[in-house]
Amino acid sequence: MKVLLYGDFRSPHARGWHQGLISAGIDVIAVSSETVSDYEALNPEDVVSRLRQRFVDSRATVKGSAVKDGGQSAVTKFKRTLSWLARSQVFHSIVHLLRSRALRSRLERLCELEKPDIVHALRIPYEGVTALDVHNDIPVVLSTWGSDFVPQASSDPLLARWIRRRLHRASGYQYDAHEDLLRAGQYGLDARVPALYAAGNFGVDLELFFVEQRGPMRTVVYPRRATPNSNFRGFVAAAISLQSLPNTRFIGVGLASIQADMESEFGRDAVARLTLTGNLSRKEMAELMRSADVVVSPTFWDGTPLTVLEALASGARVVAGDLAELRELQSQGLAIDLINAGDTTAIASGIRRALEAVSVTAEQTVLPAPFNRAANVSRVTDFYTRVLLASKSA
Repeated sequence: MKVLLYGDFRSPHARGWHQGLISAGIDVIAVSSETVSDYEALNPEDVVSRLRQRFVDSRATVKGSAVKDGGQSAVTKFKRTLSWLARSQVFHSIVHLLRSRALRSRLERLCELEKPDIVHALRIPYEGVTALDVHNDIPVVLSTWGSDFVPQASSDPLLARWIRRRLHRASGYQYDAHEDLLRAGQYGLDARVPALYAAGNFGVDLELFFVEQRGPMRTVVYPRRATPNSNFRGFVAAAISLQSLPNTRFIGVGLASIQADMESEFGRDAVARLTLTGNLSRKEMAELMRSADVVVSPTFWDGTPLTVLEALASGARVVAGDLAELRELQSQGLAIDLINAGDTTAIASGIRRALEAVSVTAEQTVLPAPFNRAANVSRVTDFYTRVLLASKSA
């Protein structure tokens, strides 16, 4: 079996899926929708993609460059405008519209050359809508996780229109949240196509995330960076309110870039007593998770957060936003405490309760099969087989 895997290979989700298929003995062609320099995948070649990469490289907000009258320089205003545009959902759809013909043609050429049995697009926006627009008879499997439908499609009429026009063509559907299966049906997914409930990155790698002996210092980790769907400010405020707890350290992953803003909001001395890191590699994140007693994920919307699964596999107790998918995991006896993610007091109380409840000796959590990478080796292979059989009989 040969699979053309189409995704953004800057993402650990795409890389995890690729490595999982390799471990399953499946012949994989990794095709990246965005330029990636540190992973072995085919990069986009069209002019718009190259211009977009330059745009992405220049999107960071610039804080200097003030003119003498105290105003902002034209360069600073322009770069801040670029940064705002880069966060706009509709803007991304417009960019995709400019790229769509070139990306579709590229996929068609690769399919003619490589002759895969299946094309698997790892997100609906925009790899999925591109793959479903390709003119051939190769079955297309779609993955969805995180924000594909909410808030992306629900806030963007252009994207929603694309999905409704194309989703009925999908030959298979992989999802990490049951709500997304229901939403996909509302957008036109044929209820008869094979579906697979599995983690968005193929499952937790238990060779990286496992239980280690904790040190005497208790560690509370926020692993989600400054993302729109997570209350990172609430975590910082809660951590500051709990600084008097003995032998406890608070680490915010990916928050170093906004440390100055946090210091302005909460005070330099208070923030200085926290540890705010830059983005971490997979190895660094795994090491941090193995040291964590409590992991805090105050999300407003999401699928099944990968960091929550990795925390559980590492023996940590999780404090998380009250998502339907996490309620299901909690009902299976996993160490998850659900709180109102928008309430700083609730976050702080959840952390305090979790620290009191966490055991002295962390225990290995047995993750359900959909979130276990080893279990998904056979589950995904069986899923692809079902897709091929269903496509032949259609």
